[in-house]
Amino acid sequence: MAEPTDQAYCGLSIVDCRLDQVAASAGSIENRQSKIDNAPRGGLVFWILIVMGLGTFAPCILLPEWREFQAMRLAEQAEQHRLDAMRRVVEREKHLLEAMQSDPAVIGRVAQRDLHFYRPGDTTVAVDVPLMVPVGAAFASQPVEPPAVLVRASTYLPSFNYDAVFCDPRTRPIVMAMSVGLIGAAMALFWARSPRRNP
Repeated sequence: MAEPTDQAYCGLSIVDCRLDQVAASAGSIENRQSKIDNAPRGGLVFWILIVMGLGTFAPCILLPEWREFQAMRLAEQAEQHRLDAMRRVVEREKHLLEAMQSDPAVIGRVAQRDLHFYRPGDTTVAVDVPLMVPVGAAFASQPVEPPAVLVRASTYLPSFNYDAVFCDPRTRPIVMAMSVGLIGAAMALFWARSPRRNP
């Protein structure tokens, strides 16, 4: 039995059949070219989704940590101020103790005031003296500024209450879930467009 020729297969003349095959191959090349041309556009969408996801996920992690660090530094400043005040009190009591051990005038005043000791011939006069409690300098906290690079970058951001979005426990989980969704969508897009090997 004779094998079917190309002319019998396509039902046309040899020339027309060849032209039809060339046109079909050209169409497949155009389809492949369109897929190649659309690849950069898909890559751009992938990176846009990745940047948007990371841009919203990172502040949810870093901004609360920075606020906690600022609170710790302010608490450290307050404790340092209280420690300095206690050191001044200790130094004042130390000087008073040294004076009571070596200065007769101080010893006499302490004996008259606390022990009610009077020498013969002394005249006492009662005087109301208000109790004076030594007050130190008021505590003034120093602001904890972020690095200069972040301060310069924040000038380009819009004025907005970012703590209410990225630090508030009511909105922070929602923003984190949205950012993870964007990253997942980018990964799904990349996986769908990646070429698969035929077994």
